[in-house]
Amino acid sequence: MKTLTCQDLGAPTCTHEYKANTYEELMAQMHEHVAADPVHEPERQAMAAATPEQLAEWDAKWRATFAAKPDEAPAQPAPTPAAPSPVPAEPVAPPEAVAPSAATTATEAITPPPAPPAA
Repeated sequence: MKTLTCQDLGAPTCTHEYKANTYEELMAQMHEHVAADPVHEPERQAMAAATPEQLAEWDAKWRATFAAKPDEAPAQPAPTPAAPSPVPAEPVAPPEAVAPSAATTATEAITPPPAPPAA
């Protein structure tokens, strides 16, 4: 991406900015701007009266100006914060999924064992 102004391209007072990746994009933007902005009436008249040789000279000058402009560094996207890693919870089986062993009764299966005797 390059940024040029009308002044870069030879217009004496206009500071309109163009942002283009290619010379062709620049020319499309320039033609649209010059056709719409009344400040460019002198340029419109000069282009209308220009010979093919003059137009070729202007084109070569504008092409060289575009080529000489350095490419702007592409905008760096803002870093995306990393999503926190979810801590996997210990799987907990519902009580009905835990079958008591054959040696225990239903009451024993849900009753904690007695505390050991105090020493």
